[in-house]
Amino acid sequence: MADQPRISKRIRLNAPTLSFTLSPNIFFIVADCLRVVDPALLFIMGWESYIYLVVPTHGDVWENYKIYVILGAVFLPLLFSNGPYRPTLLRKPMDTVSVVLIACAALFGSLLTFGFMVKLLSPVSRAWACAWVLSSTVTFLLLRLSTFAVLRTLQRRGVIVERVAIVGAGPLADRIATRIQYESTSRIELLGIFDDRASRLPADVTQPTGSLDQLVELGKAHSLDRLLITLPGHADRRLLQVLHKLKALSVDVMLCPDFLGGTLPHGAIEDVDGLPMLRLAHRPLRNTSVVLKHFGDFFLALLLLSLLSPVMLAIALAIKLESRGPILFKQIRHGFNNREIEVYKFRTMRHEARDPLAARQTARNDARVTRLGSILRRSSLDELPQLLNVLKGEMSLVGPRPHAVGMRTADQLSHEIVSEYAHRHRVKPGITGWAQINGYRGAMATKQDLQRRVEHDLYYIDNWSPVLDFKILILTLLRGFIDKNAF
Repeated sequence: MADQPRISKRIRLNAPTLSFTLSPNIFFIVADCLRVVDPALLFIMGWESYIYLVVPTHGDVWENYKIYVILGAVFLPLLFSNGPYRPTLLRKPMDTVSVVLIACAALFGSLLTFGFMVKLLSPVSRAWACAWVLSSTVTFLLLRLSTFAVLRTLQRRGVIVERVAIVGAGPLADRIATRIQYESTSRIELLGIFDDRASRLPADVTQPTGSLDQLVELGKAHSLDRLLITLPGHADRRLLQVLHKLKALSVDVMLCPDFLGGTLPHGAIEDVDGLPMLRLAHRPLRNTSVVLKHFGDFFLALLLLSLLSPVMLAIALAIKLESRGPILFKQIRHGFNNREIEVYKFRTMRHEARDPLAARQTARNDARVTRLGSILRRSSLDELPQLLNVLKGEMSLVGPRPHAVGMRTADQLSHEIVSEYAHRHRVKPGITGWAQINGYRGAMATKQDLQRRVEHDLYYIDNWSPVLDFKILILTLLRGFIDKNAF
């Protein structure tokens, strides 16, 4: 960081917590999990009530009851897309009670109306219906209240922490910093106020902790949850420049509401600890999506390693027999949030000709590539060891391909050619990606090649979905292993 800044006595800036913590995204993840748990509990309560109240007196007449239990379990998450599943309710127990009671009344009222309309109420036991309604409602309430108690305890103990940085020093930044430190109802770590205009700021405001470049470096080293921008409303051009630089980080970027101008980018108004703010940029993968993609990558990579281990062992043996040197080639490449990671590949070049910095891209009929290496590169089998990077959590099966740190195109570094180049690192790099299945793989001889690859990578990031990942994996199997640009 820069020299020790002058800090207002009212404002306390925190160093990043190094111990294990959870992001406030845990509230969204828990809320999404309730969408799955609630229908299961509704079905279980209906079945248990049937077993204890109906079977002993009427025998097995499940056919008369199952339609209500199944319809209730199916329609519960459909009828209430928000309602009882708003993450904010996990912070407000009394609101949770009222919302759950209203939702249960609406659900069971709908089922009662359905039964009346189709004339299926007569075979149903009233005792069973009352028991199902009461047991389900009580179970929903107990689940939410116990979840609230656990999350609140984690917050008070500093396990759930939101890491925030402010961009743009000045009176507004000081007011927000003071509110965060002394009036916030949540556990928020203010990591600093960052600005490039330290020499032009008045003496009575908190001086910047560092520059924007230093903020980007801090974001690479530590997990950030939100960036709060407090630039003046007339600084539209400056705002867009700042936003462009900050989009290199996988973080939510919010604009303070005092300066909403008509020419600013449109976004969603969100509540940030009681303050309405305009969201200018957000993480490409959020909340449950991150969890699903991570575990999907892990288990699928484990399965692929198990299935392909004989092939990988055969390739390793062939490499060892053909030329001296290690079996694996390790190269430092850009990973998530521009962090450097060590990526594994089967060695395809003569050991003495290796180029770990990728100062020279591979060309067609490259003399450095061995005969076996040429086959491995054309078929992309040299990429198989990257399944180990996926298991380590450094890569995904699908994502922008990681490039070597020192890679040059037309004798220029990538970020010097494409200003949005760093934006492709807002997600984990992948073994395959949208650019690769569209023909943009292998060496990039021209600036236009790099530009088109980055455009495809950014398209993937902005349009990510599990369906898109599945489509890319299928197309990789169908046409991604053989390509004229792979050599």
